Amino acid sequence: MPNTLYIFGNGFDLHHGLSTSYYDFAKYLQEHHRSINFLLESHFSYPSSDKDLWRRFEENLANIDIDSILDDNSEYLPNIASDEFRDRDLHAFPVVMDEIVRNLTENLIAAFKQFILQVEIPKSAEELKLKVDKNSFFFSFNYTDTIERLYNIEYNKIMFIHNSAKNKYEDIVLGHGREPETFKEKRPEPPNGLNYEEMEQWYQQNDNWDYSLDTGKENLMKYFLHSYKPTKEIIERNKSYFQSLSSVENVFVLGHSLSEIDMPYFVEIKNSIKADSKWTVSYYEPKDLKLHLNSLFDLGIEKQNISLVELQDLQLNNNQMKLFDK
Repeated sequence: MPNTLYIFGNGFDLHHGLSTSYYDFAKYLQEHHRSINFLLESHFSYPSSDKDLWRRFEENLANIDIDSILDDNSEYLPNIASDEFRDRDLHAFPVVMDEIVRNLTENLIAAFKQFILQVEIPKSAEELKLKVDKNSFFFSFNYTDTIERLYNIEYNKIMFIHNSAKNKYEDIVLGHGREPETFKEKRPEPPNGLNYEEMEQWYQQNDNWDYSLDTGKENLMKYFLHSYKPTKEIIERNKSYFQSLSSVENVFVLGHSLSEIDMPYFVEIKNSIKADSKWTVSYYEPKDLKLHLNSLFDLGIEKQNISLVELQDLQLNNNQMKLFDK
């Protein structure tokens, strides 16, 4: 069995010159899917430290502003007192909310898949290739076929944990990592100690159900479920793969930021491989060093088993190969 595992993140593609960043995707949406881009830019927030939505796009998909969407589409709410009111007007607002959810989930994923499929591998990528042992395990968070085309690794040897864009039979997995249950609104409950009459009065005063508004809001809240990345289910579905990693002694994490949303996979990998395995993890900027170390420590990896390196230190054509010449 192979004793090496390669884990690829988007930085691997970026290293080879592919335009696969979330910023590139934003440009693609602006040109080809303006309505989706408008919804994302108008109704999603992000931490002030990020400066924009796209730096941690998947995590920020959890930060939808429900109230601003409801307010911006209030024109679709019916005016029952109007002479022009028709029963069908009751359904306009819920239908609009459904369409918004569709744009932000299945249509967004379809657009991202289209975006990935139009990305080209530049000729210069050959000069940026890394040293990779083909007799290894390959685990990719990417949706591209870079590993196959540049490194001649067979498709069926690669675990595309979020699926490959070239796979016609499965959607790619894209989304936030917050449990949908955490977004559920609690219905108001009557105070304790009310007698029957007081209870009946309380319910009469709090029964403010509005079909159009409340049904529309319920439809919109489905966004959190449909945009959720079901990491636990994905891990369970691929349990046999993780179990097959028991022979791994060396792990190379190439171009992955060790983001919180993907940490459950790293936990599963850590628990599946040999306890004293060596981890070689690439970083992009010096400021990433401390963040990566802390993430690896949180996984329970001891410092003597960690090496941090820039991707160019692993390039074939620059003859550095520091890690492999020890």
